[in-house]
Amino acid sequence: MLRKQDDKLRFRAKKKQTSSMRNLITLLITLIVTSCSKESENVSTLHNVSPSISGITMRDMNGNLIGTVDAFDWNANDLFPGVINSYFNFSDTLDYSGADTSTLNLFCYPNPFQQLVSLYINSSNPTICKLILTDETNTIYIQQSYTLLNGANQLYFDLGDSSLHSNKLFRFYYKFYNEQKECYASGHGDLEKM
Repeated sequence: MLRKQDDKLRFRAKKKQTSSMRNLITLLITLIVTSCSKESENVSTLHNVSPSISGITMRDMNGNLIGTVDAFDWNANDLFPGVINSYFNFSDTLDYSGADTSTLNLFCYPNPFQQLVSLYINSSNPTICKLILTDETNTIYIQQSYTLLNGANQLYFDLGDSSLHSNKLFRFYYKFYNEQKECYASGHGDLEKM
């Protein structure tokens, strides 16, 4: 009788262990699948980007906040519509070796602007940035790739071109890539030309 109870306890313990193992395996598979998507994002919350430009984060000539903040601008957790993703399929001649995933902090100033704009990107590691400037009709004005160093990076743009009309909103779309040319972060920021 004692042996039967002992066998039952062993059987229950083994069954519980098998169930726990199954749960652990399921969890691991789920984590692997979600973290290895083609364009995985190293952020906790992803944001679907609307093609309409509705607001800007206002900054002065020194990059200081001076007014409204668009909470969706200048982050690195966007999911782009297919047409925007296709704009990043341009080739470049950059050397991707040494590019790594990074923690990123970025903003653009002044905003609104008249002619010159500075895009500040702080990166925890060397990385590659692809950048596109469009308007609400998705006309492309800039389509470039940049090698970023770890630390502060400053990109300057002369947007005084007459094709970029005054009193109009524009959008920078950006993606960041590692050494394997895999996108690990993407985002957008809106600008207003005075």
